[in-house]
Amino acid sequence: MGLGMVAATGGVVLTVVAANPSGENGANTVFGVVMCFLVAIALLGPWAARIAAGYSACR
Repeated sequence: MGLGMVAATGGVVLTVVAANPSGENGANTVFGVVMCFLVAIALLGPWAARIAAGYSACR
């Protein structure tokens, strides 16, 4: 779960960085934001599925 949180935090930081530049520099930075969030989703997906399965089994 730690690496997923790091990737999500990196995506948030890059979002703030990408908000300032314009043109080609902004577009290139947004690519990094998307990649960070994709990695975060891939790493946190099993944890979310496990939590959802445990929650539904309790009901």
